[in-house]
Parts: sequence; structure tokens; C-alpha cells
Amino acid sequence: MQDILINWTPQETRVAVIENGVVQDLHLERLLERGLVGNIYQGKVARVLPGMQSAFIDIGLERAAFLHVADLHAGFGGVGNGGSGAANAPPPIERLLFDGQALTVQVIKDPIGSKGARLSTQVSIAGRMLVHLPQDNHIGISQKIGSPELREQLRQRMAVLVGKPDEGGGGGFILRTNAEEASDTELADDITYLRKAWATVRERAYASPPGTLLHQDLTLAERVLRDLTNDDTQVIRIDSRLQFEHLRAFGAMFTPGAGPPRRPEERRLPRHRPDRGTDDRGRQHRRLRRRAQLRRHHLQDQPRGCRRHCAPAALAQPGRHHHRRLHRHDAR
Repeated sequence: MQDILINWTPQETRVAVIENGVVQDLHLERLLERGLVGNIYQGKVARVLPGMQSAFIDIGLERAAFLHVADLHAGFGGVGNGGSGAANAPPPIERLLFDGQALTVQVIKDPIGSKGARLSTQVSIAGRMLVHLPQDNHIGISQKIGSPELREQLRQRMAVLVGKPDEGGGGGFILRTNAEEASDTELADDITYLRKAWATVRERAYASPPGTLLHQDLTLAERVLRDLTNDDTQVIRIDSRLQFEHLRAFGAMFTPGAGPPRRPEERRLPRHRPDRGTDDRGRQHRRLRRRAQLRRHHLQDQPRGCRRHCAPAALAQPGRHHHRRLHRHDAR
């Protein structure tokens, strides 16, 4: 059976997966290390640069982001599908964008130095087993799934699960490597989650001003609910009431099968520190062991005056390793 402990602070999140009282997995995420890649914004064209075939887009950050004509998705204002030759070349960017135009963009490269983030209008949303391409109708298979027979079988299964656009289905999907042995139920759950996420992005885009963050990659705590919970999970504990309420809302909307954390901490408790063990006895043992190591190192670093630094009981045992080392040093 499995328990999950979540320690949340504004700066970082720690997650420990406990099986039979033993830590099996430890995950750590720091806020400052998350980056912007994958974020979806409602942007506004600040300036079109015909000479560079690019545009600067205001997405609410300190510096304007950069969008090249090659990063406009197929079908945007007549852009071709990326084939070779002049006939399939995209139209000039000044025919596709204009100053003040609002558009939904996704960050594909973080800002570096004085350069702003790089953007694309080809949106992709990653799930547990699938990547959703809502502006496409292609079904792709990870290159790491090498068997041609299995690839074709997965493609046929996905075509049935995705459905046709005129029947309320459609959309592009890429199967990740871990979908190789997934069941139809697991794939269908991931399709439902990704479609809900895209529907939320579209609703926010219609109602939000330029510069609004529409979608962000899941936090570690949210990925726990999506990826780590299973039928063996008994309890999910989290030491933040605010995050508990957030995860409960997230679970009800996107992962109803997983459910929210099932045992919130109602009273004030010391914060979980999964990386420091799970019980007081283990912490005490490690503390005593550290003290013993420090004392041993202290004795080894003192070449003379052994009797001043050693306890009387230790001096009564001249056969101990560190005493032999010290006395040999004094003899020299």
C-alpha cells in the first residue's frame, strides 16, 4: 500500500512516496527553476518587423517576446503546412499580423540575457501519456516505440478514441513512450483531461486582456494527483490548507478518478520533511550518528594532546583505531 506526503512552501515543493513505511521516491520542485516553456499567454502584437520576418509580442513580461513567421501554425492566415518549395512558403509576416492584434501564443524558449522569450502559435498541451495538438488533426507516435506493428495498432486505437471532428471529437495527439502499454481507458482519460484543459484555455482567452497567463504546466503537487495516484494509494497528506483546496478543485475538474488529497491536516503540525525521513526514531538515530562522526573527525584532526580531547572512558580502551593513529603520530 502507498502513502504520499506533500510538503509545500512558496519557494519549493517536496513529495515523498511511502510504501510500507519506507520512502520509495522523492520529488523536489523549486519555483525559480520552473521556467516559462510551455506557458500559454494571450498576447498582443507590439511591432511587426518585415525585414526579419518576425514580430515582437507583448505577453505581460518585462521584455517583449519574439515570434518568427516559421513559428506560425499551419493554417494561420493562409500559412502553408511546412512543405518544401516556394509554392508552400508562408506569406510575408506583414500580411498575417498587424500592430495591436491579439493572439494566443505559447513559450517555446525561455528568455536569455537581454533577449525575450521565443513564441509559437502552435499550441501543445502535455498529459500523462499524450500530447494534445488542438489546432491539428494528426495522430503521431513516439519514435522510441519502434515496432511497426505496435505503432500501427496504437494509431488505429487512437483514431477510434479520438473520433471525428463532426462528431465532437478530433484534434491532434502524439503518443508518448509510456503509452506503449496503456489501456483504452487510460488513453481515454488522458484525452478527456487534455480536451478540458484546452477548453479552459479558450474560455480564458476570450475573456482575458492581452498579457494574461492562460495556461501553465502543472505543478509538482498537481502532477502527483495526475500521475502518481493509483488503486494502491491510501492517503495523500499535504501540510498546506491553501494547496489542499486547490488540489481538491483540480482533482474534481480534471482527474475525478484520482480524487483530492483524502486526509487534510486539520491542526497545526510540523511541516512534513520527506527528505529527512518519516519518524522521530530515524531522525534521532541520524542525529546521534552525525555527532559520532563529528567527534571522530575531531579526534583525527588533533595530532597531539590526545588525553585533553578524549573522554576518560575512551582512554581506557587504547586499542581503538583513532588512539592508535594519534599515538603513532606522537611517536614520530
